[in-house]
Amino acid sequence: MSPVLRIPDLHAARDLESFLGRAGRIEDGAVRIVQAGTVAAFWVPVLRPQGLLDTSPLVLGVRALRAELEGAADDDVHAGAFDVTVPLRGLLDRLARRRPAGGDAPSGEAGAAAGFDLAVPPERLRESWAGIAAPTGGWTQAGAMSAATLIAAADQGIAEVADAVPGNLGTALVERVRTEVWTRVIDEQSGLTSGAAFAALSLGFLRSGEEPRILTAGAWLRLETTQGNVLLRSSSAR
Repeated sequence: MSPVLRIPDLHAARDLESFLGRAGRIEDGAVRIVQAGTVAAFWVPVLRPQGLLDTSPLVLGVRALRAELEGAADDDVHAGAFDVTVPLRGLLDRLARRRPAGGDAPSGEAGAAAGFDLAVPPERLRESWAGIAAPTGGWTQAGAMSAATLIAAADQGIAEVADAVPGNLGTALVERVRTEVWTRVIDEQSGLTSGAAFAALSLGFLRSGEEPRILTAGAWLRLETTQGNVLLRSSSAR
């Protein structure tokens, strides 16, 4: 029997499906699920180095929601938490077929409160980015930046990459262009890069009028929004 995440309402399941759908448009590969207590965190890669000589930082997106776990195998538990990396597409397929816990598909507010049982795909993947642990504490605020500024930085970077990367450009040159664009620092005080802004925009984390906080811990930087977090690890930490 596959482990099951019990999500308490369908609104949260819909939000998770939207988040993973956006992540799949960036990289249709894997998602790391870490569950402990009553919270599950879903981690996805947005930007990552493409080799030892690539100086790009690692940029991850994470969205957390309330969820309890049933049926975890011992092999899936590490350091006291359920921690697995599974195919993103498999999880999306299960979300698309969502049904409330113990019943038929509901409607309206009653359905939203019915909860949802999400079966975790049985396949386990090995991804280098999933084995890199971000700090769980020791974060200090290094600044803040308006959502409008982050959106503008991301849009500018997307346009620059599109203009500089014609269809016949070789893979190595494509990666060099992307590295140059997405490693550009947009906040000198914290070291926040345009790649973090791209991740926040692409994953649907930015809301008009909000001012996400920027936090740092060692070689890590975190962009904290109400919809989720973006974490960036400097290439010098490798």
